[in-house]
Amino acid sequence: PYFDRQWALKKIEASDAWNIETGDPSVIIAVIDTGIDYTHPDISDNVWINNGEDINHNGRFDNWPFWLNGDIDWRDNDGNGFVDDVIGFNFVSSSPTFIITLPNNAPKDDNGHGTHCAGIASAATDNGIGIAGVSWNCKIMAVKGFDSTGKGVVADLAECIVYAADNNADIISMSWGRYSSSQLEKDALDYAYSKGVILIAAAGNEDIWSKFYPAAYENVIAVAASDESDCRVLLSNWGSNFGSWIDVAAPGTNILSLRAKGTDMYGDGAHIVDKYYYIASGSSMACPHVAGLAALILSKAQRDGLNLKPIEVKTILCSSTDEITSTVYTGVGRINAYKALQKITSVVASLDPLPDEKEEVQGEIKIKGIAEGKNFQQYIVEYGKGIYPTKWTKITESDNPKKGVLALWNTVNLNDGAYTIRLKVKANGNSYEDRVILVVDNKNNTFYVDVNGKKGCRCIQTAVNDAGNGDSIYVYKGTYYENLYIYRSINLSGEDRNNTIVDGNLKPHVVKIYEGSKVKLNGFKIVNSYYSNIWLGYSSLITISNNIIYSSKNSSGILLGRSSNNNISNNIISNNANNGIILLDRSSNNIISANIISNNAGNGILLGIIPTSPYNIISNNIISSNGESGILLLYPSGNRIFGNTIFLNSHSGIHLEGGVSPREPTEIFDNNISHNYYGIYAKSPGYIIYHNNFVNNKENAYAVWPLAMDNRWDDGSMGNYWSDYEERYPNAKENNGVWSIPYRIPGKIIRERDRYPLVKPWKG
Repeated sequence: PYFDRQWALKKIEASDAWNIETGDPSVIIAVIDTGIDYTHPDISDNVWINNGEDINHNGRFDNWPFWLNGDIDWRDNDGNGFVDDVIGFNFVSSSPTFIITLPNNAPKDDNGHGTHCAGIASAATDNGIGIAGVSWNCKIMAVKGFDSTGKGVVADLAECIVYAADNNADIISMSWGRYSSSQLEKDALDYAYSKGVILIAAAGNEDIWSKFYPAAYENVIAVAASDESDCRVLLSNWGSNFGSWIDVAAPGTNILSLRAKGTDMYGDGAHIVDKYYYIASGSSMACPHVAGLAALILSKAQRDGLNLKPIEVKTILCSSTDEITSTVYTGVGRINAYKALQKITSVVASLDPLPDEKEEVQGEIKIKGIAEGKNFQQYIVEYGKGIYPTKWTKITESDNPKKGVLALWNTVNLNDGAYTIRLKVKANGNSYEDRVILVVDNKNNTFYVDVNGKKGCRCIQTAVNDAGNGDSIYVYKGTYYENLYIYRSINLSGEDRNNTIVDGNLKPHVVKIYEGSKVKLNGFKIVNSYYSNIWLGYSSLITISNNIIYSSKNSSGILLGRSSNNNISNNIISNNANNGIILLDRSSNNIISANIISNNAGNGILLGIIPTSPYNIISNNIISSNGESGILLLYPSGNRIFGNTIFLNSHSGIHLEGGVSPREPTEIFDNNISHNYYGIYAKSPGYIIYHNNFVNNKENAYAVWPLAMDNRWDDGSMGNYWSDYEERYPNAKENNGVWSIPYRIPGKIIRERDRYPLVKPWKG
């Protein structure tokens, strides 16, 4: 009934594929996830049964004691080391063997993610209810490695992988990951691969280049998410990861699949279709599409008398795709089930990895790989300019299969930039392929970008992809509707910051620099992101200068996360829906200087949030007319705030928040703070505040009891200038430029006082 709502199956031409193969019940897909709802009426018939543990021999899982004719007997009947693993195993919270309560070994889904993924791969199909799975009849082995909150640990996941391999899974589907590798996990995957298991994993949803594991391991097929228009998914709130480590893309937005009983994995109620069905998005949903197709390939191969190896299945998947639209590499293309089932044979077209996009190559390159197969005819190695070339130039060809060095490629006389190497193997009357992406960088270059295409390429991202470390990109005036990803050390300059416009078209970020270093960005108007116009993650030595940065719809002009030693200067940062600049999560030793930061709906600058961001310098900025505070400091340590002009902010010129003494005090000095509601609003200890001018604020200062105790309001001999001092202390006398009576900071903390208030404004 819901097939018409499954756009993804139409996109991969599943109906035509099913005329060839619908899936063999002997093919087993292990879904390592949050478990599955094995009672769901639209998948219960396709749940794998461990016959050695099915003690009542009825071909289904009866999760009650044997004396009631169930499958639970608290024994390891098949001798595989696991008790009552009838349909798989729960590695998160399995219980010991004792006959008091039912064991908790069943991989029941208490989150929903695993059931949704399992349904995509192999929901029961043509049964008159619900949805169709990519494979109709292949079995799902449920291996629970994640708890009800979706959290898992590497040790459990490694056990899940080994369990699946030892219990004859043909395919392992992994819709999860993280940005760090694990030798334990890799060893488990290599073990499974050595036993002939096809390993498939999601590429992640952070809209970044960085490798996501397990997808990025060499023996794993990495799957990115594509949308209804065959574009890499890039929505307002998430984007599919990308990079040369991606193998293929598959549908991953608004995917209708199964809902585990009582679950709502997004927790918003909006994605629930009904009691049994749910809509979800992400590379998590793309991954089981590929797992289901791999199951169809194995099923058809078995029927043809072939025993395909994992590398041969990968070759078929990568050689039967449709084109995808993306300015960054998102795999060979989007999977096509119908094309794949027409190319089934024992063939390998595989290129060894070359230096990826973040590195470069020079001179002559050895291109290594494997080109072989049943009824082998020929292999060709060729190159094309860019990440998705439309023209190819042959490097070499051979009529003999080969492993090792397939070709030598001399790059000396080529234009520098991004190139794609393609290996084509002709066998059994079909063509098979693999690709790698690299950047040729034999010399320093300046690349030119012109929106009209007259003076250079039309797209800034194309130039970024082509540029090597140390290269420059010059962008002529015009409006460029792009979302830029910068992952090499380049100089990116606009002709005129008022008229060289990069419009993010309400996607998450306009400019994203992740794990970047030594990038210079200047001369642009950067506008219209959904989150932050410029986002720096794990980046250092970035210079952002002489730009206009405004109109982020839901967040900030510039956001730094775990990014240090960067310089943000001489920019205009205004009219953003939240803060002008945010520094989060240990962003340290940054310089924010000489910017105009105004009319942002939140704070001009927000610095902090646990874990703190220490040792930053905020100096000589003009910060005005922001909807909250000019500068909000949360749990800071060792920062220096000086030389700023801060006025007309709705809440306070400077807001001190946190309530915890820092390791090192933050110094606030030489600032002119005027016409805010509060000049300084102190709700935290650990600051040294001196040589500032607090002028005509509604309340020049306010200290919140008991959180703001133990701040120091002078340098030992001179404090701050307070425009309301003479009104509050009419009998005070002048003594060498300092008033005789300390200025008590308004609030309930009596000891918070400026001991040496200045008679005249501080001039530095």
